[in-house]
Amino acid sequence: MVFLPPQKKEPEFRPDGSIAIRITYDETIQRLTGVAEDISYTSPGAPFVFVLNSILFEHPEIPKKFPPGVLGIELNGGRPDVDTLLQDGDRIHLLIPAPPVGRKNPDGKK
Repeated sequence: MVFLPPQKKEPEFRPDGSIAIRITYDETIQRLTGVAEDISYTSPGAPFVFVLNSILFEHPEIPKKFPPGVLGIELNGGRPDVDTLLQDGDRIHLLIPAPPVGRKNPDGKK
């Protein structure tokens, strides 16, 4: 399986036959990582969880600050299954869902 970790821009070399996955981050995660968007390249049919794990490996501050159950993840605007197979042009978006009224965000803001 071909895999390039998340990149900040399109690399000069793209592995033959690879697919591009665009990864975006909400404002809270952008402040934490200093990154608004990444691009990841992998083999066609790579499982969603494979790319998700690579994102969290490249940005270890995300799972440290936002444990499982706090971090929201969308694939093409919907909720992904861990075994969903990715296709060229898919979009992964990481976000911190708004807390219920009266509760604080995980980053300490109301």
